[in-house]
Amino acid sequence: MTGSQLSCYGHKVTLLDIEDWRDPRAREMPFLMADVCEGIPEEPRSFDVVYSYNAFEHFRDPSSAFSEIVRVCKRGGLILLSFGPLYWSPWGYHVYRVIRFPYPQMLFSESFVSAVVAERGIYDLGRTMVEPQYVHHWTANQFRRLWRRDDVEVVSERIDRNTGYLDLVERFPQAFRGRGLEVADIVSESIHVVLRKRS
Repeated sequence: MTGSQLSCYGHKVTLLDIEDWRDPRAREMPFLMADVCEGIPEEPRSFDVVYSYNAFEHFRDPSSAFSEIVRVCKRGGLILLSFGPLYWSPWGYHVYRVIRFPYPQMLFSESFVSAVVAERGIYDLGRTMVEPQYVHHWTANQFRRLWRRDDVEVVSERIDRNTGYLDLVERFPQAFRGRGLEVADIVSESIHVVLRKRS
């Protein structure tokens, strides 16, 4: 959808995803099917802007994905990342369409969540699935350390927080203990960062 809109304004856009589930409005646009963690099939410094929306929390290797994004961005180019919910946040397990209860990854067993999703199905990525999407367990601070590198500078950075369910932490503290998490980790919901490539 974003690529389609950018194209309408005259920008040359190339789309990339691990599967081709493009919206019909983007069907005629150039498309690369690839796992960004394993490599983007483009030459170094190919793009003025690299934009990723609601994907980074799903990458199996965020470090490799980020390195690839930096590699294909031109010197002076921009990298825009906007993604969430993060795994440890209230809706971070990405099963909110079938389990309408915050923190299911803390309050319920993985087998229970998987059984509910398998029974009800979950509509995601343009189809009904019987298991949740993969979401890695990185915290917001782990991501922030990712772009603290010499070859990029942070233009802007925002972390959206959701503190509306901290009463559950008070009611069920045993579900949140022993995970090495801080309050900031369980309320940091999404990240929006703009970076500029230096070299």
